[in-house]
Amino acid sequence: MRLSFLAARLGQAVIVLFAVAVATFAIGRLLPGDLATAVLGQSATEEQIAAFHRRTGADRPVSEQFWTWFTGVLHGDFGASATSGQNVTDALADRLQPSLLLVVFAEVLALLIAVPAAVWAAYRRGRAPDRAANATSSVLLATPQFALAIVLIYLFAVLLGWFPATGYTPPHQNAAQTARSLVLPAVTLALSLAAVYFRVLRAGVVETLQQDYVLAARAQGLRPREILTRHTLRPSLLPLVTLVGLNFGFLVGGAVIVEQLFAIPGLGTYALSAVQTKDFAVLQGVVLLIAALYVLVNLAVDLLYGVLDPRIRHAR
Repeated sequence: MRLSFLAARLGQAVIVLFAVAVATFAIGRLLPGDLATAVLGQSATEEQIAAFHRRTGADRPVSEQFWTWFTGVLHGDFGASATSGQNVTDALADRLQPSLLLVVFAEVLALLIAVPAAVWAAYRRGRAPDRAANATSSVLLATPQFALAIVLIYLFAVLLGWFPATGYTPPHQNAAQTARSLVLPAVTLALSLAAVYFRVLRAGVVETLQQDYVLAARAQGLRPREILTRHTLRPSLLPLVTLVGLNFGFLVGGAVIVEQLFAIPGLGTYALSAVQTKDFAVLQGVVLLIAALYVLVNLAVDLLYGVLDPRIRHAR
């Protein structure tokens, strides 16, 4: 991997993060309503509102407010929540852990389901296994996540009692309980993801199976398992890797419904509460953190392309 390519991608990442920081700060100031009114209440006097603005720095020029906030971010300080007074950096660290664990668990589970199912269905294209897998993926795609969550809670928490219905236990308290508390929300996300991943990978495998080098491998008498694993799967994974990278960044902050249903204190619920209370410091911190994760994951995806397809590495 050329260092020039890596340096260029890191430079692009810095530019993207700075643009996100500017846009987030600007949007926070353009939202209707006043943070002082949201915190102090509608009955707050003009003197109380003015004192609140002085304390939070909202009475200073916007450019000065942005520079103060941005230089703090560069030093790892996202400020303090205007509603709770909690340090936003500490709160983000606490909220990031359950979100990351949930997303990683869901992604791994979805891939474990989708990859073998897609390869097998593509190899048996048009037969009963392929039709059954396609029908199942269609049902999962058409089912809302909240409906899946309710069914899973009823079956595995209420009737069988295998997993807790809601709640989250940090790993430092009880790692086994952490895993149990994440099973149902991770399965809820994974089933929807697996249906999408299955469709994408199946289409890629079907196309690859029609390539000349695969037909030549069949003519040479190679076993189907060897053809699928050595000649077909690897080049078919590129679209799936792209999709996994895109979904990872989206799920970290976008799994709000699942986090709400299972009472998981993740970034999604934190951002939602910040929007409801107009807590700009929290909202800016959450958005910038998710953007940073998104950029890092997509950088890793770019690097993984060269591993999966040597032609990309040599072209670079």
